[in-house]
Parts: sequence; structure tokens; C-alpha cells
Amino acid sequence: MPVKCSSAMLLLLASIALCSCASSTPPKGQALQFWHTFNQQESVALQAWLGKSRKRRVVTTILPFAVANIRIRSALAEGACPDLLRIDSTRIPGLVDAELIREVPTPIWHQREWLQEAQDLVRYQGAAYGIPQSLDGLALIRKRNRDILWPIPSLEELEKLSVNEGPRIGMLIDGYWALAFLRAEGVTLATSGGPPDIDSPDAVRALKRFAALFHSGVAMDVLEERSPSHAMIRAFRNDDIDIAFTGPWDLPALADGNPETLQVSAFPGAYAPRGGQVLVVPKCTQNTEEAWDLALALSSPILQADWAKTLGSIPVTKDGLAGAGTLANAFYQALVGTMPMPRHVHAPELFDDLSPAVLAVVGEDATAEEALAGVNRAWRRLYHLPPEAPE
Repeated sequence: MPVKCSSAMLLLLASIALCSCASSTPPKGQALQFWHTFNQQESVALQAWLGKSRKRRVVTTILPFAVANIRIRSALAEGACPDLLRIDSTRIPGLVDAELIREVPTPIWHQREWLQEAQDLVRYQGAAYGIPQSLDGLALIRKRNRDILWPIPSLEELEKLSVNEGPRIGMLIDGYWALAFLRAEGVTLATSGGPPDIDSPDAVRALKRFAALFHSGVAMDVLEERSPSHAMIRAFRNDDIDIAFTGPWDLPALADGNPETLQVSAFPGAYAPRGGQVLVVPKCTQNTEEAWDLALALSSPILQADWAKTLGSIPVTKDGLAGAGTLANAFYQALVGTMPMPRHVHAPELFDDLSPAVLAVVGEDATAEEALAGVNRAWRRLYHLPPEAPE
């Protein structure tokens, strides 16, 4: 999940994170430059795989998720060109519209039997602009021995969970998690013609429902936690909560070495978001063939199945999923039928304003009406629209 920072801080962090890589694309024959958003555990696995499987040296650079887009856009515009990028799929429309990444060659694309959900990650305006690397999204996870209604049939049933013995569910206070509640009230997040109607009565009601889970004690309080994700995992493993509402990246930690003890279910109504990570090749690279070769290697079914078991990555190919194990397949089934992330050039930036508003309402620093009115003003600026006239 991205960490929210000010624009100035994001630019500073981006410069620090990648100061060693601000050089033009290497000539043919030199090391490939691979910039990615893998987390620390994933990066260790990547380096181990590269060390034993690649004949040509690959220099990797970690892009902190919160600053990845800023750094990529500025670097590509200035000619500091990596050969391969691993990014969130929501970034593809903006990079395509800016003419910064390549369309996947047809022979490359047909070398894998992609899952439909994986194809959805990279298709934009009728073409594929990347190689899928992993699927993700949000689902409900519980231990098999917990005495709780399962699967939870509706959002109303989730809201009615008893709190006599403490909180029942762990989740993060973020716009990505609140999106499921907005969708349950009929609110969508991205349109090409203008900003979503985020301060509508439906959106206000959705944010109130999300915050009420924390205020009522159904959701565990993570406001004061230095690492809310780690706190949720700890509570789940200690049986202090029954359900974790989270993504596949947390599966290894939640399983604690015993994946057979977990069950996965879709969020009620299939309103939870579905997305994923993709591998794209910048137009400025001179190493196009080698870049696509590396991207394909990272989508190999054997590697995908291995990383599903060790890292919680959900495979993007049918063969990869077949070897991924029961838990990864259960999470994949929970994602099937859910609603994909918005596909629009402004979609990723919408969360930069929504997430602080969600936090303010849960923390009771603002009402839902006040917070969403501020989001609406910010989104109108993002779409270059004038402020709405006061009623």
C-alpha cells in the first residue's frame, strides 16, 4: 500500500532513491537496467533468481511505491532510461498517453497462456502494453478453526459481527480498502469525462459505513500503530481477530508456515478491488529484445508457482496457477468476478486525496461530508475544472 507524502517530499525521496541510476540507457551488451516496485522480501527473491538464471547481468533499482510514478515520469522525460519497469497496472494509461512505453510485440504476447484477469491488467485502447507479472486485490482471510459465519454473505452481516470478545476484523485505513464500501453504494472512481461525484450522498454514506466498523469496534483500531499491517498480522496470528481483509502479499505472514490452516473468501458483493503488477518496456531503451526476454522470464510458470508459495504472488498464467498451491488458487478464485481498478489516466492520483480523507473520518478529525467535499475540490483541480459554485 502506498505511503502518502507531500509532493515536495515525494520528489526528494525519489531523487534519493534513484540517484545512482540517473543515466541514459546502456548500450547493447552492457547490464540491463531493471527498475521495480518489489518489496524487501520480493527483492531478495528477485536477486537470488537473477543470480542463478540470467546470463546477462541485470542491475536492479528499487522504486518505493509512493514515489515510483513521479520518478519514472521524470526520468523517462529526461532521458534516464531503464530497460524494464515493474509498475502497478493503473499506471499504464498515463504512460501510454504520454507515449513513453512500447506495445507488446504479438510473438512475445503469444508465448504465454495468460489468465483473463492478467490480460485485463495490460490492455488499454485495444492493445497490450506490458507483460503481466502478478495479480492482486483484497479478500477476506480466516483460520479454519475460527467460529465465525463463513463466507460472509453481505456487508450488512459483516457490520453486525459481535464485538463482545473484541474486534473481529483487521484492515487498513486507506482509500484502497474504502473503495469496496464506495462501490457497494454505487460510487465509481474514474471517468474520462470528469471527476467522480465523490461528495454525493451515496459516497458520504459509504465512508460513514467504513468508519463505523472502527468506531463500533468490529474492526481493530490501528490509528496509533506505527505499522498497521504488521499489527493486523500479529493480531491475526495471536487469534485476537477472526478475519484479515487484505491482499495476497500478506498470505505468507498470515499463514505462519501453515497455509493449509487458512481459508479465503471474496469480500461480500465482489466489491473489493482487483489489480496487479506489470512489466513494461520504455520506448527509449536500446535493449528492447533483451527487455522483453527478461519480462517473459519473470512470468514463467515455474517461477510464478514458486513465488506464489513463498511470497504470496498470484500467478498470471494458467500453468503458473496450476502449480501455485491451494492457498494462491483460493485467493485467485476470490478475485474472479471482483471489480478491476479504474482504467483512466487520472485513476492512480485519485487515491492521493481519498486516503487522507478516509483517515480523517476514521480518526474523527472530520465528518464524512467535510472530508469528501475536500476530496471533490482536489479532484476538480486534477481534471482542470473550476470549483463548483456554492449552493
